[in-house]
Amino acid sequence: IYCPGIHSLFRGYKAVVSTQSTGELLGGVNQVASYKNGLNNRKQDYFLKENENIMGADGATNDAISIAIATKENLYAQRSSLSGITNKLNNISNKYPMIGNLINKINIRSRRDSIIIAGVVTGCLIVLFLLA
Repeated sequence: IYCPGIHSLFRGYKAVVSTQSTGELLGGVNQVASYKNGLNNRKQDYFLKENENIMGADGATNDAISIAIATKENLYAQRSSLSGITNKLNNISNKYPMIGNLINKINIRSRRDSIIIAGVVTGCLIVLFLLA
């Protein structure tokens, strides 16, 4: 039996099914594209956060360097003032021998005190290691 209406109905059904499958395929492509965009957005967010961390570390490093430079300048200033004091004391001790003798006695006592303190600390450390 030949029915032209059924044949056209079958072709219409095939067209609908192919359109649906094409739509499903394109929907899958759209999902993949949105997934890739999500990955790109996550990568961009990660890189932005890393950039912020690097900038923060850079600022902290600059602060530390500026503090170190200020400390260095401070130490140089102290060194120059102490060397000036030492020169003045040497000049005074050369000018007045009695003051020079007094400075020598003070230096000898400070060395003796340093030796005594070093001996006490060494003895304590030896006792500590023997008891431990």
